Amino acid sequence: MRKQEKQWEPIIFRPKKPAGWDVLEQIDGIKNSYISFYRWGKLHHNAEPTRIFAIFCEFRPGTQKYSYTVRAGRYAKPDETLKYFTDLKSAEDYLIYVMESTDRWIEEVNSEKYIKAYNDRIAKLVAEQEKREARMREALEQ
Repeated sequence: MRKQEKQWEPIIFRPKKPAGWDVLEQIDGIKNSYISFYRWGKLHHNAEPTRIFAIFCEFRPGTQKYSYTVRAGRYAKPDETLKYFTDLKSAEDYLIYVMESTDRWIEEVNSEKYIKAYNDRIAKLVAEQEKREARMREALEQ
């Protein structure tokens, strides 16, 4: 009779997420399991809402030197690099950090102060362009 190996079952990881974040899906495989968390946010005050991701991955014990990874998806803050963890608490803390940093960034980008600064900068660029065009017209007339 063959000795039956203990089967690995991934955890159903659902930390206390900041408001606005949800779980899109959990996909389990033979060697790992990953859960994608997402939120909707405007990346610019004139933009359409975009889905922003943070990914948590758990690996089957013995397949990697690390047990968990967390990756901030495109547009998430602080960046898109993959971080490696050996304990769940550190991975969870970093995942929550990514979510909260992204929330703060979205709030800042859509704040009145940021919008005013953006509009002032655009107005300045338009005025400079108009001055250049006026100088070009004067030069052509002479």
